[in-house]
Amino acid sequence: MENPSAASGSQLKDGKRRRDRNMRKPKNSPKSGQVNEKSSKKDSQQDTKNGDVKKRSSQKRSRPERKITEDSKHSGTPLVNVPKTTRLSKQCKEQIQQFQHIIGKENFKVFKKSKNSTSYGLSVSSVMDQENFTFVVNIPFSYPSQPLKLEPPSASRTAETCTEGGRKLANILNNFNSKSREMTSDGAPLTAQLNYLITQWSKLSDSNYKRTDKLYKEFLADITP
Repeated sequence: MENPSAASGSQLKDGKRRRDRNMRKPKNSPKSGQVNEKSSKKDSQQDTKNGDVKKRSSQKRSRPERKITEDSKHSGTPLVNVPKTTRLSKQCKEQIQQFQHIIGKENFKVFKKSKNSTSYGLSVSSVMDQENFTFVVNIPFSYPSQPLKLEPPSASRTAETCTEGGRKLANILNNFNSKSREMTSDGAPLTAQLNYLITQWSKLSDSNYKRTDKLYKEFLADITP
């Protein structure tokens, strides 16, 4: 016959084991799954939003660069800034001093200074029916990389192009500036160029000067062995 106390003890042990197993099992709550799913969706939406913000921010930063490129293209300005010379080269100083020594400093002195060049007043006698005429010679600091340039003596002179004297002066300016580019390219020093202006100003005042000068150079080329 089975002992009642032993059976009761066995039942208590079985009940305890079942409770222990139930406590170890994870509780799969549907609410917990929904919360996790919502949290995952929220994180995904936040990541997408952050990605859009970064994309828009990147587009905003790139717009100014594109605008600068377009403006440069339409304006024709170069993308890379070229450095300018802000002082006379040693070679230029020496040539100016040499010419002043020949003609006299009082006849070739500073007329006007600017950031990248200096203009000199060249006084010449018996030019344009004047006892003492002054040419304004602009010498860039980058000379001889850039040529000399004659400028109008004054604003009032440029308005006198309708007169015979005004037309002659305009021809001298244009023709000498063209000749200076040629002579500078050939390596002619400043003294030689300004001496040409002083001695040949009458030829330079001719409207057909360039054609005549071209024919003369062709003639020299033909007779030169």
